[in-house]
Amino acid sequence: VRMASTRKHVFVNDAAAMGMLSHTLHSQLHEETCRGHLFGHPLFRIIGGMQERVLSKICSKSACFKVLLPHDELFHSQVLCRDAFQILSGVLSYDDCSHSFASQFHLRTQSFDVSRVDNLTPGLERNRWLCWASLWCTWTSMGTCKALESSEVLVLNADRFSHAVRIYGPARSLLHAYAASFVRKIVAAPRLTDLEQHLGDHREVVWGMSREYQRDISNLALEALQAQRWRFRLRTKALVKLQSEMVAGKSILVETQGDDVEVVERVVALTALKVYRSDGCVLAHLLRISKEDGMTPWCHFPATKHRIEGDHLENPQEAVRRLVQESLGVLMTSESSLRITGPERSDVVERSERFRLRTHYMRHIFTAEAGPLEHIPTLKPRGIKRREASWWKTGSASLLPKIEDCFLMEGPDYSHLCAWVVGEDYLANLRTGAGRRDLFSFAKVVAEVLKNDCSNRRLTTSQFVRFS
Repeated sequence: VRMASTRKHVFVNDAAAMGMLSHTLHSQLHEETCRGHLFGHPLFRIIGGMQERVLSKICSKSACFKVLLPHDELFHSQVLCRDAFQILSGVLSYDDCSHSFASQFHLRTQSFDVSRVDNLTPGLERNRWLCWASLWCTWTSMGTCKALESSEVLVLNADRFSHAVRIYGPARSLLHAYAASFVRKIVAAPRLTDLEQHLGDHREVVWGMSREYQRDISNLALEALQAQRWRFRLRTKALVKLQSEMVAGKSILVETQGDDVEVVERVVALTALKVYRSDGCVLAHLLRISKEDGMTPWCHFPATKHRIEGDHLENPQEAVRRLVQESLGVLMTSESSLRITGPERSDVVERSERFRLRTHYMRHIFTAEAGPLEHIPTLKPRGIKRREASWWKTGSASLLPKIEDCFLMEGPDYSHLCAWVVGEDYLANLRTGAGRRDLFSFAKVVAEVLKNDCSNRRLTTSQFVRFS
């Protein structure tokens, strides 16, 4: 209490009673302290969930604390680095010397001085790792890191880390797969840095691992989610759907950082296709139709989740070929074809409406130009009730296309109501509250049209309009 009242950094060595503890009690205290810090990274929670003894061995054999005084150097550029560092408290500066110009970062962490919390640098939070790559490969530091004030870091030695896990088969195999995926990632990276990007790096590395380890990691994350499913109001039906999606390889679950309010994050690989018409309009889905959910808003470009084909996960080129064959056959005739180019990587983070989980969509976007499209059968606006017709004549429907400009595309799992729109901003407007209200009325009109169209009656016999 007396040390905390001085509003200074309190380090492990500052406690005078530490020297009075027995060796066994001191080791247990060291292990528990290290465990609390290591659990900030999801990888160590995975190891602890698989084999608790492995994490205890890592804490006791390879982890230690290091205190830096102002202007002390943690590591220097272009030096072989065999340690990874986790910032616990204080302020450190990092100079990136990998380019001709020096990029400076100030790494601030929350200290015991609560009056200074508002001055912390946004995005550079506590528990950040430096030289994380040294645990997985031979690493030469790319910059220089110094302490600007009294600071404390957790040091994890790479040699002792590998020595601590060598006799534990399951954990060792998982870490070998993690290391292989991590090395592939940094080899393909356009720029190398000593700064570990937390969940972004972990998510990408897990996605690059084999299906066996992805399932193990996803199951551990699912257990963590089930323990707090009340927070997300996750229904049993949605949980079963999430499990089946994980088994099929369409998504994985990864645990988030220890201080993240989200327990897990869902990761999905998508391949989308922007099909442009000669006038510049682009093909888009407006409604998704299924027997289970009826009509639901689905304002997106045609896309598909990557699947397991044989013993490997589809790559973007394989996924776009399957998307064209299964869902875009109406655009393919002997007179017209799609000239596909790409892809471009454009990730999106959104909250899934079905699962109510934060979802990271790793999108690979292809573009295509469509040929003559006169052959596409559009809807016929027949049998619309007077109430729906009066709504259609008002200005509230100005954002939506005409019924006769819409057409159906059938896929293996869903059917979609499609139209040609002006661009992605148009779809973003339809995803707003006002846009969804207009889509609700629009869906009623579409339902009436489909009921009176004999060719599409089989799509609507047991369906209803439902918006979450």
